[in-house]
Amino acid sequence: MPATPMPSRALAVQKVLTAHCEAPVAVGDWQQLEPWAVARFHLEGAGVPGTGIAKWVRPAAGRTARCGPWRLPTECAALRFLGEDLGTRLAPRVIACDLAAGLLVLEDLAPRVALDGLLVRDGAAAHAKRLTAFARALGRLGAATAGRADAYYTRRAALGPVDREADAAGPIASSLAEGVRQAVALGIPPGGRASTELA
Repeated sequence: MPATPMPSRALAVQKVLTAHCEAPVAVGDWQQLEPWAVARFHLEGAGVPGTGIAKWVRPAAGRTARCGPWRLPTECAALRFLGEDLGTRLAPRVIACDLAAGLLVLEDLAPRVALDGLLVRDGAAAHAKRLTAFARALGRLGAATAGRADAYYTRRAALGPVDREADAAGPIASSLAEGVRQAVALGIPPGGRASTELA
């Protein structure tokens, strides 16, 4: 039986890692994690971990939650900021990033089961310890990054232009503006407490 041909994305990851490691790296057992633009794979070669995670951006217009040219440089900058600048171990390590190829290769934190899946399956009471650990991790992230926006944006700007104000507002800013516009059109403009809550 002939071997299944390697997907083109896996070959691109292999090329990026070979260039990054300055030595041949073989990518195998490519498993795309649908519905995301993410795959888990095995690695062989000197100085590389046994498995890795690849991320890419699917073509789409606009600044959506999962698409757009801003996504990879932002994620790469954020993960390197957390791991390299702040020295935290609260996120996966960036192994390689090739923005021209549209690829981000990360440390594989598996085997893990996503907390949201466990909560849906079993309910919150069954996972009180995991929820507490999650809350602690968020607290540590908040404490480690507080007041460090300038350092992050310096790192992010090194990967390409970024509109700091739009980035801070996030992808929901346009939805918020549209919601306010629609409320005004219906004759019920948000004001007072409602505006404060929306903000």
